[in-house]
Amino acid sequence: MAKKDKAKASRRERRERRFLPQSTSRPLNSLDDLRGMKIRNSGGFAQPWRAQFFGGIPNMTAWPDVPLALSQGTFDGLQTTNESIASAKLWDAGLRYGLEDHQNMGDYIPMVSDAFFNRLPADLQTLMTTLWAENIDGYRARLAAAQDRAREQMIAHGVHFTVVLPDQLATVRRRMLAEQDQVAAKMKITPPVLKAIMADVGGA
Repeated sequence: MAKKDKAKASRRERRERRFLPQSTSRPLNSLDDLRGMKIRNSGGFAQPWRAQFFGGIPNMTAWPDVPLALSQGTFDGLQTTNESIASAKLWDAGLRYGLEDHQNMGDYIPMVSDAFFNRLPADLQTLMTTLWAENIDGYRARLAAAQDRAREQMIAHGVHFTVVLPDQLATVRRRMLAEQDQVAAKMKITPPVLKAIMADVGGA
């Protein structure tokens, strides 16, 4: 398999396996159940937009306050990772349900300005890019394994998961893509950058 095809396959696998589940003390059986819910997120533009897309009400509660706020009903659910849920033991705050919709993959990526990068000697530029390229697959594998372990821990503590079916995901994705240009503009992502992103991951 060509290197570019392997990269696309890796992105597709991550999108299919990883997610930011909406988790709540109220039963969740489908994406329609998000309508009217107060959904906590970590801020920015995309996550509140996503809650509103499904008819939810965005909530921004600082992470240290999440366990108490969840137990007191300040919000109904939250968008976060399995590992974050397990680290805070949110099942002790009443969390009982998770909805796996596989619509989001949170990745940390290094970003530097051209001005900074161009000031680096050529050997450091090469070191910076090759270190990332050579290690990213390992980083992602460990990230995925950590999320899987956290999921099993959640199940062991009584959290019930519902997985949204692939055909339903495809329908929702098409609806979301119809608003992509508008969302990108509000996030101040320029058309050339959006075009480059879609050229790289659009078919994944």
